[in-house]
Amino acid sequence: MLSVSQAAKLLGINNRDLLRIPNETLPVFTTPGGHRRYQHLDVSKLVGLVDILPPKKRRGPSLNPNKSSGHSLYFVWYAMIDRCENPNNKSYKNWGGRGIKVCPEWHNYVVFREWALPLWEKGLTLDRKDNSGHYTPENCRFVTWKINANNRRNNRLITHQGETHNINEWAERLGLPIRLIRSRLLKKYPVDKVLSLKRNPFSESKFYGVYRETHNGKWRAIARGVSIGTYCTEEDAARAYNQYIESKGMSLRKNIF
Repeated sequence: MLSVSQAAKLLGINNRDLLRIPNETLPVFTTPGGHRRYQHLDVSKLVGLVDILPPKKRRGPSLNPNKSSGHSLYFVWYAMIDRCENPNNKSYKNWGGRGIKVCPEWHNYVVFREWALPLWEKGLTLDRKDNSGHYTPENCRFVTWKINANNRRNNRLITHQGETHNINEWAERLGLPIRLIRSRLLKKYPVDKVLSLKRNPFSESKFYGVYRETHNGKWRAIARGVSIGTYCTEEDAARAYNQYIESKGMSLRKNIF
């Protein structure tokens, strides 16, 4: 028989977690001050209950096989199993609810750790190559958060000129703001206009802030809704646009000739 502190230390949890175990599970008495206390605990009764406690409460060891619960890989492993097998997990619907399973051998943390240690480093996250596949050694890898985000099943894919990428990837390749691409998609622009480098994708000009007037064929320079003037050539309008935004200290992209 052990005290609360002794049992908590042996099991790798703190006293507060131990006190979270339901009253009906173990003998409890209440002090005159109204605090719950345990006189003595049978550790054999606690072993099966420790697994219901969140991993963030567990104390922390390192890579020692006998003291692994506090290592970062332990939390990766715990979260993987919990979202696949615990219906009470808020993310269960996206993993276990879709039929995603953890392979039998990875239910043993030591086996998972031996696979992961040569591949894992701080800052990487566990990723499935096939989002419809299970958690297995063949289908899993450790990648950056950016790669993981690009591999999500709910990403919107855009195909243009024979290339298919999601919004984040197109934004990075073209140097466009992600919000601008999303805004154009919401407005139901054609794909070539969605990925256009022009500030106004429907403008005939190749310069920023320059628009052709239909009634006289001249070029008008506009910056944030302010008309700068009309010019005979789009180059002149583009230069006027550059000079205006520079004089006003506007953080707009300049035209390059």
